[in-house]
Amino acid sequence: MARPLRVFDGSFGRLQLIEVSAGDAPQSSQNPQIVIKQEGADFDVVVDAKPFRMTRDSVLFLPPGVTCQPVFDPGGNAAQVFCFHASGDWLHMDDGQGGSVAGDAMGLGAGVALGQ
Repeated sequence: MARPLRVFDGSFGRLQLIEVSAGDAPQSSQNPQIVIKQEGADFDVVVDAKPFRMTRDSVLFLPPGVTCQPVFDPGGNAAQVFCFHASGDWLHMDDGQGGSVAGDAMGLGAGVALGQ
């Protein structure tokens, strides 16, 4: 299980600095997530059986309900990542333009990675 190092809660949701390790159990969330690697070994995040590489240049967007698990290369065993769990209430809050804060972000597929 990923170990929280720092946790920040607010109306936006929860921002955590967590340590993920080799052998961590698969996890899912009912809220959308944004994952950014802070430090440690590069690794894959397997999202509903599809791997996404996590490096310092990666940003991973996860829609609600997907299952993800870290998989490390041999010799790599841990990394620190920022994981932003967006609050559903915050995402659906009126943006003042007749839309929502989330916009089209809620229509993501199994996962979207940037910086690959």
